[in-house]
Amino acid sequence: LAQGADWDFCTVCHQLGIPFVGVVPFPGQESRWPARTQQQYRKLLSHCAGVVYVSKSPPQDNDEAKRMLNKRNEWLCCAADELIAVYDGSAGGTGNCVRYWERLHGRRLRRIDPRVTGKELGGDADATAAIQTVTSGLAVIPSETDLAAAESELASVPDRHKRLSEV
Repeated sequence: LAQGADWDFCTVCHQLGIPFVGVVPFPGQESRWPARTQQQYRKLLSHCAGVVYVSKSPPQDNDEAKRMLNKRNEWLCCAADELIAVYDGSAGGTGNCVRYWERLHGRRLRRIDPRVTGKELGGDADATAAIQTVTSGLAVIPSETDLAAAESELASVPDRHKRLSEV
């Protein structure tokens, strides 16, 4: 769970009563954040239907942290049926995630351009509507803190187990 759009999405889901899973790149992701932000993060995690830690140990340096953040994005792309990306087209982690999604799935994602407040590119849905449109087929991973356990929960979904094991 990154600050910004990830937190906004989770907050809207919580307000709408939609269960969501927090996918965290590594334990202690929040350790460099200000104390108040860490408190907000822990509160947000408490609203999750489950939490998956993609890596079981914290990174040793910034380069490893970046790799772990990308692995988290790849895990999300493998586990998800749909992707809603709040993305302005710039370089960085979200761009990497969008490109990975397109390579993996070969189908369009729902993209919300933050420069066009409340409008989804290619449509007229606002962020809340975009979230509500994907709720009918969502599967929730039960509360877990272990990636292997989460993978086994997804094993019954065609092709997901294979994709997750490749991340």
